[in-house]
Formats: sequence, structure tokens, C-alpha cells
Amino acid sequence: MPTPAIEVLHARTHNLKGIDCRVPLGRVTVVTGPSGAGKSSLAFDTVYAEGQRRFVESMSTYARQFLDQMERPPVEEIRNILPAVALEARNAVRNARSTVGTITEVYDVLRLLFTHLGEVHCPEGHGRARAYTADEVAAELAGGVVGQQFMVVAAVPRPRKKANLALQELIRQGFARRLDGEEIVRMPSKSRWPRVLDPLPFVLGRFTAREEAGAQLVAAIEEGFRLNAGNLEARGEKGVRYFSSTLGCPECGIKLRKPVPALFSFNSPLGACPSCQGFGRVIGIDRERVIPDPVWTLEERPIAPWNTPAYEELYEDLLVACRQEGIPLDVSWRDLPEEARDFVWNGEGDFVNLEQFFAWLERRSYKVHVRVLLARYRAYDPCPDCGGTRLQPEALAVWVEDETLPALCAKSIEELRRWLEGRNWSRRQRELSGHLIEDLEERVEFLHRVGLDYLTLDRQARTLSGGETQRIHLAAALGSGLTSTLYVLDEPTIGLHPRDSGRLLELLRALAGRGNTVLVVEHDRTIIQGADHSTDLGPASGEHGGRVMVEGPLDDILRADESLTGAYLRDRPATPARRHMARYRRESGRESLEEEMAAKPRVSVRGARSHNLRGIDV
Repeated sequence: MPTPAIEVLHARTHNLKGIDCRVPLGRVTVVTGPSGAGKSSLAFDTVYAEGQRRFVESMSTYARQFLDQMERPPVEEIRNILPAVALEARNAVRNARSTVGTITEVYDVLRLLFTHLGEVHCPEGHGRARAYTADEVAAELAGGVVGQQFMVVAAVPRPRKKANLALQELIRQGFARRLDGEEIVRMPSKSRWPRVLDPLPFVLGRFTAREEAGAQLVAAIEEGFRLNAGNLEARGEKGVRYFSSTLGCPECGIKLRKPVPALFSFNSPLGACPSCQGFGRVIGIDRERVIPDPVWTLEERPIAPWNTPAYEELYEDLLVACRQEGIPLDVSWRDLPEEARDFVWNGEGDFVNLEQFFAWLERRSYKVHVRVLLARYRAYDPCPDCGGTRLQPEALAVWVEDETLPALCAKSIEELRRWLEGRNWSRRQRELSGHLIEDLEERVEFLHRVGLDYLTLDRQARTLSGGETQRIHLAAALGSGLTSTLYVLDEPTIGLHPRDSGRLLELLRALAGRGNTVLVVEHDRTIIQGADHSTDLGPASGEHGGRVMVEGPLDDILRADESLTGAYLRDRPATPARRHMARYRRESGRESLEEEMAAKPRVSVRGARSHNLRGIDV
């Protein structure tokens, strides 16, 4: 019985010559052939287009208005088509907020993990924050040095309205003592709220530390929590301690929110850094652009924006001020002491420093030519408040296993994988997190298997290559758990080292093993040889292509004499491309590729440090 398959009948898309072919369901199928033979026309413009079109047409009229509808491809019929997902070899991401972590949803899993397992610490570095019950506060205070005295104080804020009546009601209830500096003062029944005291510190009792907490101490703490919205102070010989029934720091009294997923999202106002709005970068003046050649002296006028007729008179005032300050004018900018350079940027006197100059331009940026001038000297720098992490301080104060969320996102996939393997999660942590830990480990493993070990989760998605983007989407597809879906991929091995092709093939097989059908346009030997089914198009490109040369398992491709792919897999040396290159080298007098390359001019790169480059020279 033949394997159920997607059957394409008489396809005429672009240069296809009315071809018929099969894509077995639940298998990995490779479309091969020379460039321009019609591989993408078959895989994307025919099979994927029809699968997507039928899926959209199955939705309601209301839902269809929000989706792009594809035209019906020129094909007689396509049978057994599935809902289709295309993973193309191009990076269409232009959003500056998208990262590797958000696209793969690893970041979403981490946000949930930090919500359930995170330990909140004081942003000021005072240790772990916590919420207390009255019994816990009493036990901690009573457990101090035996015989040591302390006071329980509730600092009640002044009400907006009828403050005097509120104070008199508190006195009537028995809260008649307050602190005045270090002294305890008893307030008469008709007291008025002191204008200089807001909040007003009520003394709820004086106690002595002993081995066990008494009922009076517990009652005073409960009253303090009630009076001041769950907050109170304990004042003793060692200073002030703060306690709260809500989350807060015992040392400085700062109030903190209980972690929620939105707190760790730089796309949410709740979690985004208020300075950079969650982008991690702020735009400012690039000093290297303002003074592009630091070997110039001040006499040689190194400040680029002042080397124009409009602003050249600013130099004269600057040189006069520098002479008065004793700053040498014949020393190169880079050799000037830091104090001298800071004077040019921020100094005071009868001249315009550079900071004042650019601030003056900012106030006139409503003019087009001023905006153009500013753009020449602007650059993006890491946000000084969040350090480029995109999150606000409260999110940075939550820890899981001694790591913050930005610290984990700054690790490479391989480092994160090793970190997860080294965790000895407790039973309680696994119960609190549910399946989050297993889900995180699985998604990171998928990224490892597609050969993206070197990427970090905080890498901007728009800086990725097409091949990297496609493999990231492939890893995300594996993590989504979709079944009965047609996945169409365009050369997923682009940019992948040949040693990692085997791991990619395993992922494609895993995707098919979940009940999906995988259709791949590919030239890589490992992928072609490992596929369940192949469709070889040819015999050449353009109008000379668009025909099915051979279709079937690998053995059929290897036996087909008319197939260029079969010759490539058999290592037949005399392919047309190789014959052409050999003839070109003979005619040019260069018998080797090395001789040919040596005769050409070269572009040299020195000290490249972009992304994960380590100052390389090429």
C-alpha cells in the first residue's frame, strides 16, 4: 500500500512545465536541483501557497479580513494538502524589541520561571526582601539580646482630609503616645496633627527582648500593621528595623511588588526601564564622532561640527579659555589629561563648551538642517540606568539560583545549557514551577541541536542572518508542539558548519516524527542523503528547467544518469561547473585556486568586535 502523500498534479508555477510530484505525509522530503530550476516555485509558490490559501479560507469572513490571502497557484489539483508554515531563508524581523529569546519563547518561559521561583532582593543591596506575619516579627524581635529594650512604632501618614479628627479618633482608641525626636510624648485628647510630622510616629509599646514573644508584643505588632497599611518599625539600641506584611526590605523599608510575568517584560510598562522604554539603548552624542581624529591638537581644530563657517568663531573663545586654564594647545587631543578634555566638554567660563553647544542645538531641532547636523554626531549607547538590560530595578532584584534574568539572557545557548544541567532543583522548586523547568531545558536543547550554541538570548533578532533566523524558527516550531502541519523550509543549512548538518537532520526528523510533513529546498549533501524522499528538478536553470528529473528515495537519485544531483552525490568530477572552472583557469594561466585568489585585490579587516567576534583580523 503506497504511503499517503500530498499529490501535486500539473503544476505550472513560473518555469514549472506542468509537473506531477508527491510529498509523503509524515516524512522529510527534499527538493533539489540547479539554481533556477524551479525548487522554490514548487515548494513555496505552489505547495505552501495552496496549503496557506485553503487554511485561511476555512476561517470565518471576520477572521479572514485580518490575514493575508494568497492567490491560487496555477496547478490542476493538489490533494491531501495540510495547513502550511513557511520558514524562509531571510530575516524579515525589523522590530528593535525582538530578540532571540522572544522569538523562540525561551524568554517567556524564563519570565514565568522567575515569577514562580524568584527570590526578591532589595535593589539597594540590603539582602533578601520578605513579607512578615505578626508572629514572625514578634519571634525575631524577642529573639534578640536578652534584656535589650526596643519600641514598636507605626509611622502613620497624614490623611488628606480631616487629619485632626483622624488623630483625635486614634487618641480616643488609645494611641496617645508619639515620638518627638528620641522622646516619647503623650498627646492630649484634643491634639491637632503637627504640620512638621508626616508621617506621625505612634509608639505602640516598649518591650524587652526575652526568649519567648509575649501576647502583648504580638498584639502591638498587629495594631501597627493595621494602622500603617501593613508596615511598622522597631527602634532599639542597634537602630531601626522595618517590617512589612507585604513584600519589603527589612533594612531600608523600601516596598517591592510581588513578581508577576509582566514585571520581567521589556515590552510592558510594568517591567520596561523608564529611561530607555525597554529598548536597552539611549541616543546621545558620540564623542568619537565629534572629535574623529584625536591626533590633532586644539590649535589644529579637531572639533568636527565647529569646522564650518557657522560655528568657527566658537574656537576663538575656546582657545582663549584654554590659555587661561593653562591647557596646552600644541598637544594632541588623546595626550591631553582627562581634566583638560573634560574642560572642553563641560568647563565653565566665557566660552561655549561642547555640552552647551549640543544642548543649544537640541533646542533648535525643530529645524530640518539642525536635525541633520545632530544626526551626524549621535549614536546609541547602553542605557545608563538599566545597563542595557531593558528592565527596571525591581525586575533586576529578583534572583533564581543566584542569577538575574538579564544575566541568564546574556549567556550563550551553550552556557545556558550547561547552567541548567548543573542545577540541582529541589522538589519544592519543581512543584512550584510545574513543567516550566522541563520546557526550558527542551527549548534550549532544540537551539543547541540546530547549531546556534553561540547566540545569546538578548541578541537582537534583526541582526541575525537569514539562515540563523530560519533555524531559530525551526527550534520554535519544535517547541510549539504542532502536529499535522506542513513545514516548508528554504535551505536551512545556510551559514551552518557542515559538522552540524547531522544535528539539523535529526531535528527535521523529530519534526516529522510528531506527525508533521517536512518539505525542504536544499543543496547540502547530508540533508539530501538523510531525507526519506527526494524530488530532483532540472535539467538546467530558467526556461531550461522546471522538469522532474527523478523522484523517489535516495537510491533512485543515485541511479539516475540525467540527474546533476545524482552526479554530485556520486562524486562524479566532470560536472559542467567544474569543467567551466578548469577551462577558465587554463586560459588565465592559473592552475590553482590559491594562485587565482592571490592575484586579486583584497579587503582587510582589523580588530572586528561586533557581536561575538573577539577582535579578529581577516
